[in-house]
Amino acid sequence: GDELAKKLISSLNKSVKIKPNYLEAISFRASIKRQTEDYYGALDDFLICNKLSPNSANSDIASLKELLNDFSGAISYYSKDITLNGVPKSNGNKQYLADLYWKRGDAKIASKDYLGAIADCSKAIELLEPIVKSCAGTPEETLGRYYRSRGIARNNNKQKELGCIDLSRALNLGLNFVKSDIDEYCK
Repeated sequence: GDELAKKLISSLNKSVKIKPNYLEAISFRASIKRQTEDYYGALDDFLICNKLSPNSANSDIASLKELLNDFSGAISYYSKDITLNGVPKSNGNKQYLADLYWKRGDAKIASKDYLGAIADCSKAIELLEPIVKSCAGTPEETLGRYYRSRGIARNNNKQKELGCIDLSRALNLGLNFVKSDIDEYCK
């Protein structure tokens, strides 16, 4: 575990010292740092990757910023990735784009931008729901997470009835832990 990670990071540090712009080594080092919960170190490395290869690592940076409670930074990098991925072409791209909208929506919930969160979660649902209905291998639980987030945003935006409908949809899609959200928001 930790010993192997330390050895890998040490080896990658040597590689980067020899070749400072070695993108793959820096990216791999960032991933190891994230796995070992060195979130600031991982963020620093992913930011270097982003400078070396513009628009790379946007979602990695966003997720780390969100983890470190920098919600406006997370929203900014999720937005960059959404813009970069543009119009969805394939089901795989639609799923990735839907997930970005959902993650940005969750960051907006954390920053109390409930209307923005509702819009992003609605876009995520719009992109993913047809794929789930076509049985293209997408778990219903993923769609349930999107409904849950929108339900929470709606409840926090004083749209209790719509929020509770979304939370019920999430429960019906297999998210049993949503029962506690329903107890909190809908009773």
